[in-house]
Amino acid sequence: MLYSAGVTMPVSAPVAEVSMSSAASEGVPWSRATLVAFRFGFSVAALSFFHFVPVLSSYLLFDAVVKPFNHWIFPISDFVRQVTRYMGALPLRLIAGSAQTVEQTAQRYGFAVCIAVGVLLIASAVTIVWSVADRRRVEYRTLNRWLRVYARYALALMMMAYAVVKVIPTQFGFLTPGELLRPVGQLNRFWVLWDFMALSTGYTIFAGLVELLCCPLLVFRRTTLLGGLLLLATLTNLFAMDLAYNVPGAPLFAGLLIALCMIVIAPYAAPLTKVLLLAQADRMPAEPSTFLTRWRYAPLAKVVILAILISVRVSDGFAQRRSFFGRGHAVFGMFDVDRFIRGGLPITPSADDGKTWKRVASDGRYDSGALAVQFASGDVRQYRLSEDTTNRLWTVREGSKVIATLTYAVAPDGSLSLDGRVNDEPVQVHLRPVDMRSLPLLRGNR
Repeated sequence: MLYSAGVTMPVSAPVAEVSMSSAASEGVPWSRATLVAFRFGFSVAALSFFHFVPVLSSYLLFDAVVKPFNHWIFPISDFVRQVTRYMGALPLRLIAGSAQTVEQTAQRYGFAVCIAVGVLLIASAVTIVWSVADRRRVEYRTLNRWLRVYARYALALMMMAYAVVKVIPTQFGFLTPGELLRPVGQLNRFWVLWDFMALSTGYTIFAGLVELLCCPLLVFRRTTLLGGLLLLATLTNLFAMDLAYNVPGAPLFAGLLIALCMIVIAPYAAPLTKVLLLAQADRMPAEPSTFLTRWRYAPLAKVVILAILISVRVSDGFAQRRSFFGRGHAVFGMFDVDRFIRGGLPITPSADDGKTWKRVASDGRYDSGALAVQFASGDVRQYRLSEDTTNRLWTVREGSKVIATLTYAVAPDGSLSLDGRVNDEPVQVHLRPVDMRSLPLLRGNR
């Protein structure tokens, strides 16, 4: 079986006999198809490392280790990604018969598509060259062992990073009052998914817990198969969602993780087929052992390391959430504009008025540092907001341009008065708070 260094034996066979047979079978020649599949899988796994480096480096914890690692590895990683992107964009340009440059083609089709095509082409080329140069090889026992160990731990570390940001909901930010102003029809698919996940806190945490459960299962040899199967199902769902909702770059990473997951599961394919499809009991192959396997405290060390890594990420998650839901801001919420005075004259807005404010809401999915303004015409725009709580001053920017400076005063009933300039025109605005709990979306399940 692909990547398997052992053979299957009946469940009733003595343990000693199974061990001897497994040991003897390590020298059994692999089929040509298995050799080619191994070379291709190894090439994809090697390329995956350079795309996982930004996440894997965050586990080094100490600056004394992180800085030299980033100094030496990041340039190599970036170079490999650029080459892979170029190799993916080049055939796309040729197939399309386009007069665009390779760089323009890469921008047209997107980073993830070009990288995915590049990975497949490079891995295929390496497989062909490797197969010709090493055609007399009958097996890759040692290389196979370390490939499977790498796949297990890389999956565990990558999924831990993605899981904790769901268990402590930070990946999707939070559904801001400003988001509630935007008509659904004006959202693209990416923001529909992000809003769904941000609103569904319970589902987000559940999805994170499932991903997190896979990590310890993969780290321990006896539970590797369970972890691999659970993770494969999880990643397949993630891959489908990333594709369906056009999440930039995410399908690439999900696809690479699925490839590693297949490497982990591959040795179990034959016995699983017998058990699931033929109802025939069969012994599963053993996971490859390393020098650490013989250390009696290895399981305890793994538990401690996992606990430390998870706790650090949990702490980072709670720190990030301190800026959610308007924390640190004196004013937060959604407000109707019941009086708008420009140049000393009260404004009665018309349906095509794109200058007069109709509704204002706090925004900024991750830091509450933005302001959403709905104009009388119905158009909704987002601006960056700097709030000086000492002087009660708002500075509103569009890009780097300051478009408004407004002092604010909060009345006991929660209403808000703004006085200052918008687009160099003096304005006075009175805002009345909206009870967002009355919105059907925020009432909970009914």
